[in-house]
Amino acid sequence: MDADRLPGGLGVWAGRWFLLRYRGRFAGKVIGRTLYWGAALAAGAGAWVAFPSVGARVVVLIIAAVIIGDNIPTFNRRWGAPVTAQTQPALYALVEGVARRLDVPTPDRMWLISFGPAVRLFLDGRRSMLRFHVAAVSCLTRAQLEALVAHELVLSRYQRRRLVLRLRTACLEEMDEREERNRKAERNLARLSTFWSTVEEGSDTAATTFTSSEKAAEAFVIGDLAGLEYTGYQVDVRPPKPEDEAIQDIEEGWPLFVAHGDAPTTMDDDHAREARYHRTLAGPISRLGEVRLELPADRVVLEKIATTDQRRLEPGWRSRSQVRSYTFGSAPAQWWLARARKDADDVREWAETADDAELLDALVQRADERRGWLNLYAEYRLLADGWRLEHPAVRGVLIDPAGERVDITRMDPDDVRALIAPTLVA
Repeated sequence: MDADRLPGGLGVWAGRWFLLRYRGRFAGKVIGRTLYWGAALAAGAGAWVAFPSVGARVVVLIIAAVIIGDNIPTFNRRWGAPVTAQTQPALYALVEGVARRLDVPTPDRMWLISFGPAVRLFLDGRRSMLRFHVAAVSCLTRAQLEALVAHELVLSRYQRRRLVLRLRTACLEEMDEREERNRKAERNLARLSTFWSTVEEGSDTAATTFTSSEKAAEAFVIGDLAGLEYTGYQVDVRPPKPEDEAIQDIEEGWPLFVAHGDAPTTMDDDHAREARYHRTLAGPISRLGEVRLELPADRVVLEKIATTDQRRLEPGWRSRSQVRSYTFGSAPAQWWLARARKDADDVREWAETADDAELLDALVQRADERRGWLNLYAEYRLLADGWRLEHPAVRGVLIDPAGERVDITRMDPDDVRALIAPTLVA
């Protein structure tokens, strides 16, 4: 490819000019970073000269180390849990294998995160970074994960990959905000149409070298669904005071949640939303039927994440350092009773009745459309009666006082009524 041209024949300077004007975002980021480091350097030099004592200069050096460390992924908790040959050998080896097959360099850094796309390549300075959504990795087959990795790594073939990645980000943002930005979004997408088509077709083609078009299409939909559902899962298992407390092993409950079948299936709107991001795979994505999150037998199984790295995944630690640490095993049982009580109150509000017997009858009669609410209410009644959850990540699966496991989500509604009727207040 001509060094002065980008994919689709877009000129390098035309691409730079587009980004400079694009909503002021990329230009503002460059200017802001320049001002930030300029001010930090000036302040540090001034403090060094103004305070010649050894103690004061040690303080200056410590402050400088903290500022620099906050901008280095290895020391910044907001980046996620690092993926290396030691921490996640199977996942790391998969990326190396994909890189060799595509004849591109292995990314300099890899991370597990709990937000964003299933797999995404980006640059930090001169280093390439590859991010994996921890929830998506568990729900994809090995071949599907390879396809998503190939979709990203193939972008490293371009000579000006930083510029290509920034322009791709601009395209994705405009697609996401097409309705809000209307004509501006359409105009920007028209300007980058050929560029986007060339880049995305190349990425889709790379993805289909590792699996069929149908499986690759399914991988993108599963990755999107896993990310969305994991956000709801995080909310469901968060402590009563998330500003002060956090579950550090939250990702370990996710496979249990998925295996129990609690995640919803995709809808046609989900397929249409994902299809607009693709060229070659748009057709196969649109033709997909119902897609459900599962734990494939041939998935890449993640190693247990170290405690310090688990904290990089949990949202409570990404913005604060002073939070009380709990695991699912050490969390107070009162947390889950309080969660169930709140859900039961929401159910009562829907039914507009304070009478428990009347509420139970209404839930059983409408179990076909309100089965989830029946499960939540039954869970509360049983927890309040001395039962406990088998695992807080899986709703409706409890252990009775005798130690027997009971899954109320698999029971007939009338059997659920019979089970909790004795717990109702007369």
